[in-house]
Amino acid sequence: MSKLRKYHLPILLSITLTCLLLASCSFRKANEEVEEVPEEIPENVQEPIDISPTAETANLELASLVDSFVYGPILEGGILTEGGSVQSVRMGKHNGFERIVIEFNHETIPKYKASYYRCPDSAILHMEGTGQFVANTPEIDKSNLIESVYPVATFDESTHRLGVVFKKPVTMNVFEMQNPARIVMDIKEDINMAKDGLPEMVYALRSGPYDDVEIVSFVEQDLNAENSKNVRIIYQNNKNYLVEEGIYSSKAECEKRKKVLENKNKNYALYIEEIPNNVKNAQAN
Repeated sequence: MSKLRKYHLPILLSITLTCLLLASCSFRKANEEVEEVPEEIPENVQEPIDISPTAETANLELASLVDSFVYGPILEGGILTEGGSVQSVRMGKHNGFERIVIEFNHETIPKYKASYYRCPDSAILHMEGTGQFVANTPEIDKSNLIESVYPVATFDESTHRLGVVFKKPVTMNVFEMQNPARIVMDIKEDINMAKDGLPEMVYALRSGPYDDVEIVSFVEQDLNAENSKNVRIIYQNNKNYLVEEGIYSSKAECEKRKKVLENKNKNYALYIEEIPNNVKNAQAN
């Protein structure tokens, strides 16, 4: 049996944010001899790196903490290829965790990056060099952790994104398998999330909602062109989409950014949404 390589990256734990994330992500690769996705990750891997808050990070400004906390670190892997398609997306429940498997009809896993977010608790898997997204999204009626799995709109025909909205904060492990080529996401409930000392509210600047994916993609691209560094698409239960420009630590800061964009005569409206400390999830807004 060939050896596996694992890179473990715990998500930064904020002590002053409204929407607290304690999501750790790991990434490992297996060579082509591995046939089955293991129930458990092998023990003979390197120790995780501790990047939890220190005295230095605790003194960062709230706005910086909002950015680092709501918009978590990005894990990257795979190889930039052409022609491979997303063949299937499956979900299963295991002992103590749930699993999403994304399978490709190509021998090489395409270049990808996976990100975990807060407000709502969610993840986006961005895949480049994928010819088609022919897979159906899995049924999630019996899931305790996953609210929805959905394709995220994009104008680039060779780029596809898969979104996952969680019912509660989770830890997420992402790794690769071969024969066939797969990206695997293992998800566990995060029962250690603390909220002591957090502010009562943060403020999101969002559009929509829209049910037209072309409009959603246009708004996303337009906000990216305005140097909005944290643009993301958020799925709602009613199958509509919001485009979020960013989350701010104060209402005044959010209103200031809204006014700057409105003065440019955009042909879409932006709204400020207040997100309380005890928010369960933001997808139902």
